[in-house]
Amino acid sequence: MPSNEDDNNADAEKAPFQPQVTTAHEKFTLEAEDTLDSNPQSQKTNSKNAVVQKIGWRRYIGLVFALFCSLFFSVTVVIAKVLQKNHDHHPFVITMWRYGGILVPSIPIAIYFEKWGDVRVFETLCPITERGNWKNLLAYLMQGVLGCTATVFRFVSLQYIPIADSTVVFSAYTVVVTILAHFCLNEQCGVVSVVLAIFTAIGVVIIARPPLITGESEFNVVYLEGTMYAIAALLCTATFLILMRKIRRTHFALMMLVGGTWGVFEAGMLAVIMGVFTFPNSSTDIGLIVALMFLTFLGQTCFVLAVKYENAGPLAIARTSESIYAFLWQFLFLGIIPDTISVTGGILVITAVLITGYAKYLTSLPIDHPLRRKLFFLLK
Repeated sequence: MPSNEDDNNADAEKAPFQPQVTTAHEKFTLEAEDTLDSNPQSQKTNSKNAVVQKIGWRRYIGLVFALFCSLFFSVTVVIAKVLQKNHDHHPFVITMWRYGGILVPSIPIAIYFEKWGDVRVFETLCPITERGNWKNLLAYLMQGVLGCTATVFRFVSLQYIPIADSTVVFSAYTVVVTILAHFCLNEQCGVVSVVLAIFTAIGVVIIARPPLITGESEFNVVYLEGTMYAIAALLCTATFLILMRKIRRTHFALMMLVGGTWGVFEAGMLAVIMGVFTFPNSSTDIGLIVALMFLTFLGQTCFVLAVKYENAGPLAIARTSESIYAFLWQFLFLGIIPDTISVTGGILVITAVLITGYAKYLTSLPIDHPLRRKLFFLLK
């Protein structure tokens, strides 16, 4: 029979952003107990509870939010590309506006939950002198730095490679998280995970267009630089997600507020220091920036709700739709038709991400579930 601690871990895992009545010191921990529960009996309880809570159409609500999240974020990337290419806005400035779309609405949201919510939003920070709160502040700042830096790298990559190639490389963060979680959170990482990581690396190398594939005498420097920026974005994002697992019990309003504030500050300061800061100078600029901010907020909201209602495996599968959207948008709005190299690399990366997500889904099933027994080799 599972213990109360197992039940609490299972509940936290199903709704990582759900505010919970815990002490301030329980909000942030570096202990092994805060990792995903690997107890088979606890997993069985997890699945039974999930079946009870998700009845009818509600069982798909998390996936619907994930699909809309991918849709909104994919459109923001297209807007960022247009702002760079046609309106001469630097990626630093675009990143600042993007995080403004998170910061502005997060202020009233945080105030509402602080005043009328069941749990205080700033409980893990105030007072800062209380034992453990300075660690929380450090973790939140690291989260802000990693998130903003990842966005900067991703937008910079759009200056060198098409949207679809950048998105495909970036989407490989799911596979990288699995590897990093093994070393940072002591999670299981089997042979299949390693093989999928290798396939992902091959796909990324193909997208970088090495001379062996193109038949040229040297690398295409433009594609190589763009791919490196996209890889830097995925590494920052993977580290960001590992950190989020450590602070997953933090109120989502606080995470959005800190992330948005730091993103605006970091990107704005970089733009000023580099002398590339620009204001929108036309109604079209203003319209695109407002759309960027609004869609970013919608995407972030859908992401929070998707994590609340769905497990990691199905979410990872649903988020791969962002790569498909990217191929579609660049054809419809930019007239770019992907070549054989992009498609081949994209298929390898997307397939690896899909299998990784499905393997995560299998781990959430009871150990005696027929599907888990049938596809046991994916868990090796």
